[in-house]
Amino acid sequence: MSTETINHQINQGATIKKAKRFLKEYDSWHLTILRLRPASQIRVLSPVEEKQLAKASFECQVRQKTLDVMRETDDVSSLLADLLRWRYLCHWTVPKICQQLADKYQLGYLSERTYMRYQNHAILNFAILCPIDLLIQKN
Repeated sequence: MSTETINHQINQGATIKKAKRFLKEYDSWHLTILRLRPASQIRVLSPVEEKQLAKASFECQVRQKTLDVMRETDDVSSLLADLLRWRYLCHWTVPKICQQLADKYQLGYLSERTYMRYQNHAILNFAILCPIDLLIQKN
């Protein structure tokens, strides 16, 4: 099924909202890893802590690997993957991301308005590629 066909079947606004929330959750999962991994080197983790660490590692990897797949697709998808990685995983500011994208992809200048269009497009692509179901169907 093509991306265009999928886009006609999904509620784009709701899908973007759900995928943004999913990307923003990266922080809490990453903090869980940072909290538990050092403890695992000092002492044996409890079964509950082991499950938390495994779940957090899985959740972080899903987001990272989905962005890796996006990056490998083509140049446009690579730009979109960089945008999402820098925004949601690295927490860069929008002006910094605009500058970095413009420099890396030789765009000259990237306005914040264009950035917002790119971000929405990137989030939809991410939602389509992600193995976790982030798509919200139209009624």
